[in-house]
Amino acid sequence: MLEGQQSHSSKKNPLPEAPAIKTTDIPKTELRKIRKEQKDIARVYINNFLVKGKKSFQKALKLSRNKVNLVESATQELENVLYGELSKDHKLVVVSTFDMILPASRVKKVQEYYYHNYVIGKNVNYDFISPEHPFQLANKRSTALFCQALYELKLWVEKINVKRVLELEEKRKKNGSFQVALYFADGTIYEILEKVKKPTICAEKLNVSKSRAYISESIKLESTSRKSIFNLPELIQDTIEYCDFHGITLNAKFIADCIKKNVYPK
Repeated sequence: MLEGQQSHSSKKNPLPEAPAIKTTDIPKTELRKIRKEQKDIARVYINNFLVKGKKSFQKALKLSRNKVNLVESATQELENVLYGELSKDHKLVVVSTFDMILPASRVKKVQEYYYHNYVIGKNVNYDFISPEHPFQLANKRSTALFCQALYELKLWVEKINVKRVLELEEKRKKNGSFQVALYFADGTIYEILEKVKKPTICAEKLNVSKSRAYISESIKLESTSRKSIFNLPELIQDTIEYCDFHGITLNAKFIADCIKKNVYPK
């Protein structure tokens, strides 16, 4: 166990504390591998937290009759967790926009970590993570990981432009080329074409009006037709923006095709 890491033993089955190894005693090449693994583990935790948080908020936003107010409330609640005032009487901190109820004691630790690592500006690292036990209880309850996940969730909420979200949703409902672009973005079209090879059959499976021409031209990267989604930079921008808000992972081939056609946002 490296210095700074937490034990993964449980209260029911306690293990003897492992001796801490100083980082100076580890070869630099091995230490770099450990640091990378620690960061990868942290990223998995944070990404899982973000996916859950985004889905919860997107559902609320869809049902809300005052979307602007909801976004403002969500931002304020996350700010309160990260650096709001806590009175001595506080037992719980409610984050209603994300269905979270947090013990005030945990929020206090989050605020201390946020202040030292984000306000003062110390380097954020993952020394506390045990690579051998990526999903150990100590990692899951880590104040550092929870704080980082909350901070990234706040940044995501702050970027939400309600008017833009509604505009893209209307475009998805009415615009065939936008629907086709989304099916390229999430990999659906690539998967269908791997099996059937024919754009006509692919279009039938998607059941999107006038989609055959867009599919046919888009799979030919040399095409200069306006029917190719990759010749429409604004459409690609809208598609990526829509996917980002709705938590849709961009397909690797879609990204590669965008880059080849020089339409991937820089």
